[in-house]
Amino acid sequence: MIAYCDLVNITEEIAFKIASGFEGGIAKLGKTCGTINAAVMLLSLRYGENDKQDTESKLKRREIIRNFMLEFMKNHQNGINCSDILTEEKPNVYTMHSEKCAKTVAEVCDLLDKYMFL
Repeated sequence: MIAYCDLVNITEEIAFKIASGFEGGIAKLGKTCGTINAAVMLLSLRYGENDKQDTESKLKRREIIRNFMLEFMKNHQNGINCSDILTEEKPNVYTMHSEKCAKTVAEVCDLLDKYMFL
């Protein structure tokens, strides 16, 4: 999230605070990948509507995030949870901060680079 602060007009301190609870799939519970959560927050900040009445922006933001998610999920049929992404082929082996995690972060950043500049 911090790497994209300048694109969404927030400080690094705010970005860190906003995203800090999402590590390890929300407080290390293995739920939705923190990088995915950060990407959705960033895309919302970039394309989100300023008020409830702005349905045009709402639809555009929703379509962008939906397309981002669908593109990510093409390579992750097991799901978007940390536990789904990081679990090894062996049953119930869930490894945090593994090479898979770094690879997932890089993959999400590559997608963000594409979707932040539509």
